[in-house]
Amino acid sequence: MRWRLPFPFVKCISSAALIAIVAFVATSLVTSVEASGPTTLGRTDWQVSRPYGPVHTAYFGQHGNIGFYNYIPGPVPGENDASWANCGPGGSPLCPSASTIGMNQWSRLGGSFGCLVSADFTFFQSFVSIPTGTTVTQFSVNMSGADDGARVAIYNSANPTGFVFAGSYIYLGGAQSTTDLSSAMVAGEVNRVVITQVDDCAVGNNLAYAEIFLNGNVVPPAPTDTTPPTVTPTVTGTLGNNDWYTSDIDVSWTVTDPDSTVTSTSGCDATTVTADTGGVTFTCTATSDGGTASASVTVKRDATAPTATATASPAPNGNGWNNTDVTVTFTGTDGMSGIASCDSAVVLGEGAGQSAGGACTDNAGNVSDTATAAGINVDKTAPAVAVTGVTDGATYITGAVPAAGCSTTDGLSGVATAATLSTSGGPLGTVTVTCAGATDLAGNTGASMSASYLVAYDFCGFKQPLLVPVQTYKVGSTVPVKFCVADADGAMVGTATAEVYANGVLQGTARYDATDGQYIFNLRTKGMSAGPLTIAVKLDDGTTHSIGVTLR
Repeated sequence: MRWRLPFPFVKCISSAALIAIVAFVATSLVTSVEASGPTTLGRTDWQVSRPYGPVHTAYFGQHGNIGFYNYIPGPVPGENDASWANCGPGGSPLCPSASTIGMNQWSRLGGSFGCLVSADFTFFQSFVSIPTGTTVTQFSVNMSGADDGARVAIYNSANPTGFVFAGSYIYLGGAQSTTDLSSAMVAGEVNRVVITQVDDCAVGNNLAYAEIFLNGNVVPPAPTDTTPPTVTPTVTGTLGNNDWYTSDIDVSWTVTDPDSTVTSTSGCDATTVTADTGGVTFTCTATSDGGTASASVTVKRDATAPTATATASPAPNGNGWNNTDVTVTFTGTDGMSGIASCDSAVVLGEGAGQSAGGACTDNAGNVSDTATAAGINVDKTAPAVAVTGVTDGATYITGAVPAAGCSTTDGLSGVATAATLSTSGGPLGTVTVTCAGATDLAGNTGASMSASYLVAYDFCGFKQPLLVPVQTYKVGSTVPVKFCVADADGAMVGTATAEVYANGVLQGTARYDATDGQYIFNLRTKGMSAGPLTIAVKLDDGTTHSIGVTLR
């Protein structure tokens, strides 16, 4: 416990020889109040000073006679004199009790310092705070065991040099208390009380007891604690993000006051928060002699992980397939601190039986279990379509044309609808077949595929007389043009249409001779010019066959 001295600095001057009897009116003293005076009644612990050695005096026939005080070697020590020491444990051995002095010493007198002709002086001081507005009706210093006597002086604004009168003295063997000193007291300020104790004969040097009374009551020790306790919270637990705790929270308090005992506390018991909360406030209040102080702490607990959800978009078709990339996004819910973030979306391309997972984190830092979107099938490749049976650009002999068809394949989702065949042209000449309409299970449509080929007769060749070597005919003569056509089985075809050309000029259409199984056309050369002549036969299958002769 620390003692504070609540008195203003006042330089005091005392005279050991002064005996003053002054009459004061108590009510006038009460109204002479400093506006900024003390507010609490109390006094400081006793302090002691013995700055001088024993001195020789005149002879006085009475122990403690007031005449001894004329021989004090110097002034009464001022209130801040360096000679003052604290009474009580750890202080000066002259006064083992801070509250009642309790001095019990061997006398320093003897030898040349005889009884009643020498003196040894010890000084004690205490500062009495009298609150503003206090009516002082009685004030005294009660002592006992004073060997050999003591004098009390009062110092204040009304008595800067010390108030002493006949009632201020006590004597060995006499009444061990001063008379009423209330007329010297000033309310609303700090009054300095100084005891000057005198030892005037060898044996003991004692002042066993000294206490100050005001209005019949012992003046209590001055309050030394002017500050309330310090209240400090301690919060333990697993601290997550944003001041959220993710575990049980222990709240405890430390209450300290170095100046006085903590007399009461409220709300300072240790507490454990075991349930999630958006904020709970705890307050600890403590009281000591220095006043009351409170501290509060608010804690938030979220120890529950959020829930994450995985969503795939777009949704698959009725076959469970997508034909575009699928994006899996992650969202979360949290009933306490709220969602802070979720994992980034995952984009899935082609593949069967794919999955993507992600988690969410709440504002407290709790992480959810992984949410997974599974069974995701993506096929962005159209089915492959091909024409089968025939070859694009090929020529086939009538009667031996292979059957055309369509092939549809899909390496991922599988074929939903196979391509169908359509044909244009024919039956002779150019024929085009097309495969179209294929789809896979993902909804991809295959590209149409086509093949064009030629269906032609088997041209048996020209017959005599046009066979090699090159024939020569006279201009104006008739040249018999003979040839045959057959199917793939070698059977003669008599239904063909055959146009005959001479040097590119249409001459007419050949006729079929069923008897000989050949076509005949008599080419007249009248009017033609002598020289090379190209005879060509253009069939209705789109083919042209020619042979050269000479006109002369």
